Amino acid sequence: MEMDDMEFTYKSSMVSGDTKVKDVKIYKLSNIKVVDARAKVNDPTKLILEFEAHYDRLESVGKYELVGNIARIPINTQGLFNLTLYDVTFMYTVKGDLITGRDGEEYMELKHFQYLHSNRGIGNLKLHATNLVEKNAFLNMFAIRFLNQFWKPISRELIPIIDPMIDRFSTRFFNNLFLRIPYNMLFPLSRDWMPGYV
Repeated sequence: MEMDDMEFTYKSSMVSGDTKVKDVKIYKLSNIKVVDARAKVNDPTKLILEFEAHYDRLESVGKYELVGNIARIPINTQGLFNLTLYDVTFMYTVKGDLITGRDGEEYMELKHFQYLHSNRGIGNLKLHATNLVEKNAFLNMFAIRFLNQFWKPISRELIPIIDPMIDRFSTRFFNNLFLRIPYNMLFPLSRDWMPGYV
């Protein structure tokens, strides 16, 4: 999956700054295992899906630009990054509304594809980045070790910041599917295939 460019500002006692990531590619998404799911699909005017997904491993690569500081080390640089997540469990909620297409068929248009905070989340994380601290190999190594050591508190604060951007991207991405397949083919009302909400 190729993601849109993202820009965000992050401020905490450990890491702060203005960050831009671009040309981001995410790998291993096809290895998804849906652990649990529930849905409300019998009301054709609204769609609600909630599902829990597990990945043994997710990988992403891309380019970054960062102006700020890491562990009080001033950063004003750009480079490449490689981020690997291990033992990942995400929960998502998907909401949509029924629309009528130009062909007269009814389709589900997604309004939100949001990440829900999970107690399990990410088992482990490894980050590699080039040129994080320009012309100083020792500080570059220290900054990367710091990020890899303290990724849990950093990610807890970072996720709410980037979640709206991921929501917009995921909603648009999955609408490419939902707006091509009629609603009654995606969710045949004659089939009680998934226990859901009352």
